[in-house]
Amino acid sequence: QSINQPAAMLASHAWRIRPTVLLPRRRCLWTPGTGYRPRGDDPHRRPVLTLREGADSRLRRGHPWVSPRDLKEPEELSRQSPCLVNVQASDGEVLGVALYNKHGTIAARMLSTSAFVRIDATFFADR
Repeated sequence: QSINQPAAMLASHAWRIRPTVLLPRRRCLWTPGTGYRPRGDDPHRRPVLTLREGADSRLRRGHPWVSPRDLKEPEELSRQSPCLVNVQASDGEVLGVALYNKHGTIAARMLSTSAFVRIDATFFADR
C-alpha cells in the first residue's frame, strides 16, 4: 500500500501540473504596424572578409561556400556576425558578396559575384 500512496498523491495533484507546449516561433516580417525595421544595405560600408592565400581558387570556379579555415582574420568579423560582407582575395581583388556567420560550419555563403550590389528583397526576388 505504501508503494501506491505516492502514485495516488501524484494523481490527486495531476490537475496542478500543466503540460509544456512549445510552439514554433513565427518569423517577424516587416509590416508598417510592427516595430521591426529591416536594416538598409550599403554595399560600400560592409565589412570585408579576407581569404587566406590559395583559398580563393574554389570561389573563382563558382563554389558558393567559404569554410572557416579559409578566413585570414576571423576575429575582426566576429563582433558583427551574422552580417553581409564583401569577400576579398588575399591579393586584394574583391570576389563578391556573402552572408557571414561565425557560428556556422560554413563561415560564409556567396550571394553574388558582383561586389557592390545592394542585397534586399528585390535582389532575392530577381534570383
